[in-house]
Amino acid sequence: MRNSPYRGRLTLVCVVVTTLMLTLLGRLWYLQVVTGPSYVKAATQSRVRSIVLPPVRGRILDVRGRPLAANETRPQVSVDYMALIHQPDGGKDVLTRLARALGRPYREIAERARLCARDVPRPCWPGSPYQPIIVADDVSVRTALSIAERHDEFPGVSTALRPVRTYPLGSAAAHVLGYLQPPSPGDPRGGPELVGRDGLEAEYDRELAGRTGIRQVAVDSTGKVTGLIREEAAVAGNTLVTSIDARIQKIAERALARAVTAARKRGEPADSGAAVVLEARTGRVTAIADYPTYDPGVWTGGISQREYEELPLAGAAVQGQWPPGSTWKVTSTAAAAKAGYSLRASYDCPGGYRIGGRVFHNFESAALGRMDMRRALVVSCDTIFYRFADEMWRRDGGLKPVKKIDASPKTLRFIRDALAGVPRTGTAAAAFEGYAFERLPIAGKTSTAEAYGKPRRRPRDRGPGRRRPLRRRRRGCRRIQARCSAQHPCLAAGAVGGLREGGVERRSTEPPQRRLTSARMD
Repeated sequence: MRNSPYRGRLTLVCVVVTTLMLTLLGRLWYLQVVTGPSYVKAATQSRVRSIVLPPVRGRILDVRGRPLAANETRPQVSVDYMALIHQPDGGKDVLTRLARALGRPYREIAERARLCARDVPRPCWPGSPYQPIIVADDVSVRTALSIAERHDEFPGVSTALRPVRTYPLGSAAAHVLGYLQPPSPGDPRGGPELVGRDGLEAEYDRELAGRTGIRQVAVDSTGKVTGLIREEAAVAGNTLVTSIDARIQKIAERALARAVTAARKRGEPADSGAAVVLEARTGRVTAIADYPTYDPGVWTGGISQREYEELPLAGAAVQGQWPPGSTWKVTSTAAAAKAGYSLRASYDCPGGYRIGGRVFHNFESAALGRMDMRRALVVSCDTIFYRFADEMWRRDGGLKPVKKIDASPKTLRFIRDALAGVPRTGTAAAAFEGYAFERLPIAGKTSTAEAYGKPRRRPRDRGPGRRRPLRRRRRGCRRIQARCSAQHPCLAAGAVGGLREGGVERRSTEPPQRRLTSARMD
């Protein structure tokens, strides 16, 4: 009985030791069996590095295969943001030495290497902090090699030859092409280094960007590469073929610039404008010019906040909102014919037409006398169409319209024939003086040309046997284009013709992103 207390204590010690051993064995089983695969994966990742291989972005070509947006290989200098912030001074010494090697101010390099935030102005990096941040992309090969050879002096800094987006036409078609920027935090990870933010670059970003590649390499504890594990090559983007003609685009840009200059000399504001050239037979866009414009190459290497705020990013041709003007008279004519107005009858064209308590006038309040509908379209008599609209609006229920107007083929043929007289003897005759109508027939309805191209006296119908001479054909064509573009542009878009894969053109089956035609009322 005397040994019973010792036996109890010994039993308690055995129970405690057994419990501890079972706990350790259970924990060991949990680590080895239950969570073992996760630790194996973590150990594997610690010695495997993944390198994103950027694809070559597809080119954008005009209708004849001339490049509108291309790529040029240049040396680039990048920094690893995560490697810099883990240094004792936050990477300040490295950036100071890098700025000295590049021959640039420290502030410029530091601003490009920082992350964008709500309270951080441009320039800054809007992408992921785990991506290489490009701080210089126009360095010489000698400078890039010098930085690459001194890795100990520039930890977290890398150099590489990478394609840089170039725009051979400069500021021409800048709003149509758009621009590129690094991906924002909201974009999917693992994508391309640059994404389209506007214009065709944004609309066809997926086709142009291609597919990124990946290279996985094994590294040792010091970070030295010991072998290649897996590599998936990048796939270059498709080539986008548009209906834009580079030659016509340059002509439209110059004509628009001259028109703005001339308008300012006349004392008019002329602070914005656009010119659109359409292919008559197909309606395809061959040129879209905007004013003011900018050189999209300014995005290469980043821009300051001040430069960004001064850029005219809104294109007047596509993003502007303008009243339809006299071009709507084509629709009004079809509606009048459907409502019972005879196209051959004679109608009075007074200088003004009263609706309620307001009088709506012709251009310069000109009273042009009586005329049929063909002549009304040629000389653009506003008051005839004001009268038609007022009477039809009243018969159609006023504020509660109930009828639907459909034009007959006969009416459309009449309108087409009448529009052929607008540039010959109508409101655009002065601007088209000397144009070779026999070689390239033109038909259409103008609005701005009525203010800048119409003769002061009432236009006369010269008839087919008294056409104007063929002199100054090209000058006359450019002049009407310039006048129509100075302040109140026509609107149009949808200039994409197709995609080209592997050198073979593939016409796009997608509808144009926009297709508008309009002009301002005179």
